Amino acid sequence: MNIFQRFTQQTEWSPARERRRAVRYPLQPLATLRLANGAVTQGWLKDVSTSGALLTVRELPFGLVEGEEGVLTFPFSPAEPDGDRSFSCVIPRVTRNGVAVRFIDGT
Repeated sequence: MNIFQRFTQQTEWSPARERRRAVRYPLQPLATLRLANGAVTQGWLKDVSTSGALLTVRELPFGLVEGEEGVLTFPFSPAEPDGDRSFSCVIPRVTRNGVAVRFIDGT
């Protein structure tokens, strides 16, 4: 069972209501994005899917560009002592107040 299946079992939210290609889960923890260029930023996840996530931030890291790679880390379960999960990712989109990340296979 993957982490997203465990999440849906722990909540009343139903992925059947989603019509997007990848179901989005309403996780909103504080997350850390570490970019390949060494920049680090924190923000709140707006949602997470099996293919990526949307991170809202107050301040974008200097020099952040689409296509850059990094690692997104966020706590998955407060019930687990070491519940943080990290995912390699690429940045497909940058907005004024957020960063879309697409997970890279194999993480």
